Order: sequence, then C-alpha cells, then structure tokens
Amino acid sequence: MTDVRNRNEIRIFGIRRSGNHAISHWVMDHFEGVIVNLNDINSKSVDPYSSFRSVVVRGVSRRLCKRKVMGVNRYTAFGGEFEDERLHFRQVDYEALRRAKKDLLVLGYENEQLDNAVVQKFLDQAESLVGRSAAVRNAILLRDPYNHFASLIRSKMMGPRGYGYYRRMWLQYARDIAGKKNYFRSNFVFINYNKWVVDKLYKKRTAEQLGFETDGSLYSRVPSYGGGSSFQGAGGDATSLQVGTRWEAYRDDEGFRGLFDAEVVELAEAIFGMENPL
Repeated sequence: MTDVRNRNEIRIFGIRRSGNHAISHWVMDHFEGVIVNLNDINSKSVDPYSSFRSVVVRGVSRRLCKRKVMGVNRYTAFGGEFEDERLHFRQVDYEALRRAKKDLLVLGYENEQLDNAVVQKFLDQAESLVGRSAAVRNAILLRDPYNHFASLIRSKMMGPRGYGYYRRMWLQYARDIAGKKNYFRSNFVFINYNKWVVDKLYKKRTAEQLGFETDGSLYSRVPSYGGGSSFQGAGGDATSLQVGTRWEAYRDDEGFRGLFDAEVVELAEAIFGMENPL
C-alpha cells in the first residue's frame, strides 16, 4: 500500500493526572523508525496538526521538521536526525511533518470531552487530515476516581470550582468504558492505569491490543514535562509512586468526599473492582 502515510496510528484520550505522557512514551519506546507524538491536542481545530501544544519526534530529519526562518532552515548545514526532542508548535514545520512517512503516529488528547463535536468530526475525517494509516487504534486511559481526584487536587489542577468539571469528565470516560456509551465505533482499547502501573501480564495484553510486543517489564520513566507526579514532583521512577494510596491524604476532606455519589462509586467498582474506601 504505497499511499499509507502512517504504519501505525494510536490515539490516546485521557484526563490530566492519569498517566497520559507516561503511556505515550511507553508506546513510543516499543517502536522503531520515524515516530511523531502530537501532545495536548485541543478542540480548537479539527486538524491535530494545527492544534497541538508540543510534539515529540524521533528519527525525523532536522531539515524536514524545523520551521524555516526567512526561507532558511537553521539545520540545513548540519543535517542529522532528532533523537528524542520535544518541540513547541511554533518551532515545527507541521505541514512537512504531516506529509512525512511515519512508522508510528501518536495523537494525545488530554482533557477533551469525548462527545465534543470537533473530536467526533476528527474521527470521521481523520484520514484526510493525518493521512492513511495501515493500523488505527483508539485508546481511552482511565484511573480510579479516588486516587485520580486526589492527584488532581494535589497538583492544584482541580479546586472546588473544578470539582464538577472533572467529575463529569471522569463519568463520561467511565460510561464509555462500561459500555453505557459508545463514542468510538471501532478499534477501541481501554487502558486501566491502575493495572498498567503494577501488572506485567496486563502490560503484555495491552501492548498486544495496541499493536506491539513487550515483556511486561514495569515502566519506570515518568516524563518531567506534563508535571511529572503530583505527589513526587517532576520526572522519576513510576514504580515507586504508590499510585493506589493517593486518596488517603484527602479522606477527611468534605469537598473530596462529596465527589463520590452512587454512580461514581458504582462505576469505580465495575471498572476497577474498587469498593468505596471513604
């Protein structure tokens, strides 16, 4: 298929503080060749190449990727490839990047409502925007609500005014995973962040669903950008984060406890097998 632009295309939808960047890097670390990861795509535009916040590139020619200044590419004289460089939108010739043949394209949607009209329009028009992909997978990443909300509060991303916003978004993702909604018509993969952190066999099975193989080794790299861990700080060892006990710091907080109505509790138990610890 000579008209295939992306051998693999993986779209990852996740809420902040649920391991979005760690999962993206875990996926990228298991592929070789030309890899492009568009980060923090927002719904201001249906086109991911004109609405991302930053991009991680590997194996991409510097001549291709860097935006020209007054018609001259600053890397023309040096050549070479990017090993693993994170660039901001303004630094990238994203039209050249769009046209490039890739072994892996990762599209990262963070804090986007699944029923957003722009997101749904992208799903309908993806091939015309990012090119034809030989394999496409839509992944939803979710973390249990008790530890997820605690991490959001600790990182100051979620305060009393944002309680309703994040609770509604968590419920939307959880309803889709539980089969009560269906925002993705095909190629759907659910990534249980709680299991992904600690369970080797779960990692192997999830990797198979995403189109690659792994030995299931615990993934220890927490990217420093994206805020790292809200409890540990910037990048570090993911295996030492104790992600299952975040809620304990807020167990006596009335605002925190009020987030867990009957539906949240029910879905947490159905998806994560986790009874209400509060």
